[in-house]
Amino acid sequence: MKDKIQDYLKEINETNIDNFTNKIEGIEQFRIKFLGKKGVMNKLFETFKTMPNDQKREMGQLLNQLKTAAQNKHKQLLQEKRVEKITVDKDSAQLKIQT
Repeated sequence: MKDKIQDYLKEINETNIDNFTNKIEGIEQFRIKFLGKKGVMNKLFETFKTMPNDQKREMGQLLNQLKTAAQNKHKQLLQEKRVEKITVDKDSAQLKIQT
């Protein structure tokens, strides 16, 4: 699990606004992948719950570091695109952008 977290940290750090052809959708996909309900963080926290207690301290710190990195990168991407918030209109399935 430690290697997986390190790989995700590397992926987050290497992500920038130029990685996305459609910037707004790319930013939203990044958020969903890492911070969404079925995203990386929730899956890792589920695995964390089943870990032996002697490993939880180290893994908990790494998970918190990963979550903070993902949140900060998402904010950075939004700022680079000058977008405050992206929401999805459930009726039309369209992205709504607040600037």
